[in-house]
Amino acid sequence: MIISVIVVVVALVMLSVLFPDLMKTAVAERQSKNDVVVTLSSAPQITMSKTGSGYVYDIKTVLGGEYNGDYHEGAAVRMDVEAFVTFKGQTLRVTIEGKNYFSIAKNSEGKSEFSIEATAKIISDEPPMHAVTNPYTGEIKQRETLIIGPVALKLEKTGKRLFDKIPVVGGDICLASFVARCGKDVKSAELRECGEEYECKRELSMCGGSLDISINGIECGKGAIVTAVVKSTVAAEYGEEIYISFWEKTVEPSCADHARSYNELATTCYGDFLGEYTIDIGLLGDNA
Repeated sequence: MIISVIVVVVALVMLSVLFPDLMKTAVAERQSKNDVVVTLSSAPQITMSKTGSGYVYDIKTVLGGEYNGDYHEGAAVRMDVEAFVTFKGQTLRVTIEGKNYFSIAKNSEGKSEFSIEATAKIISDEPPMHAVTNPYTGEIKQRETLIIGPVALKLEKTGKRLFDKIPVVGGDICLASFVARCGKDVKSAELRECGEEYECKRELSMCGGSLDISINGIECGKGAIVTAVVKSTVAAEYGEEIYISFWEKTVEPSCADHARSYNELATTCYGDFLGEYTIDIGLLGDNA
């Protein structure tokens, strides 16, 4: 029995590290509930500023909604709820009118409605998404996403493999790892700076056509100069997305108080999960 529990815990941790998006979906499906139903009274206000090598995203929004779940013995009249925002690869507890949680309770009509002013300050190394021309020739920063026609092209990382850091084995070779998305179609490519034996061009079949990527130069650890051409008649729209997740604040300190990422919340606090909501804010330039 103990061995079985250990195996399950290890499997959950591995899923959260290797497949965070899959883990997030699995948690929601396993709970089979989205008891906190959210409506937006207005679009979130997002102010972006540059800081060192990163970005600061100040998020302010008013969340209204209702709790449709059951109250249990430990929260028969009132339930305390913590909200977390996930944006640009970072997860942070939302500040709600000066506190790190809010309370919901049934009103005279038996409904558990709420309206809260929520704020969060996300610090990330991920730049805002923005649209460019097709074809595009120019710089793409590490962790940046470019919208090229119907394709969202993200430069995940520039760096060297372990063996490539050994001069005898790999020399001074820098790799650029890309992820391209067109609707549900996702492709990846790893390209190198051009040389006789190095692959610096790739054609990806997607969007009912193709995405051609070529490397003109790489500044390892920072970004790359690329030429990207999309050949497709498919139309697709992209924008930034903010995830708001809700967790019951059970004891002091609650499970969520110890979490430092969404993956930690998903793997250790799934019993307190109350639901999540996605806010589509379009391209940030339209909201900043």
